[in-house]
Amino acid sequence: MTAINEKGQENTISQTALITVLDQPVELTNFALNQSVKVDSFTNESESGPKAVDGKLDTKWCAVGPSKHNITIDLGKSEKINQVLIDHAQKGGESPDMNTSDYTIELSNDNQNWTEVVNVKKNKLGETKDSFKQTEARYVRITAIKPTQGADSAVRLYEIQVLGLKNS
Repeated sequence: MTAINEKGQENTISQTALITVLDQPVELTNFALNQSVKVDSFTNESESGPKAVDGKLDTKWCAVGPSKHNITIDLGKSEKINQVLIDHAQKGGESPDMNTSDYTIELSNDNQNWTEVVNVKKNKLGETKDSFKQTEARYVRITAIKPTQGADSAVRLYEIQVLGLKNS
């Protein structure tokens, strides 16, 4: 891929095996649904980590405090994943000002060594869909670096889906 900015400067990036072509259409599987999660904090039991992967838009994981907040989803076993969908505060009926502004998504097979696959800055959307090269991973960690559009330090994630192809 080559991008050219308004000054005519080029930046080229090459990546192999980025797109997977299949003979038949397939539906992606949400490997995060009702899986085990670990969070750095949560406000109360009704806004705990498992609420972010329960398949419902009327529940959420909410964490407060001055630091970055993270949630780690254990998919149970290594899966082929290539997309993460996140329903932020607005999707749950809250103000768009509460949508997560800056966040990263990292993948791991051993919960020790992590590879960053997504780094989002200045998001304003209530629903984000982040795609990346198909990768085998068991753990997915989302870190809210700037939890909202303003000074509020509470992250509010209503639902997280980790999508990919079911291993055959």
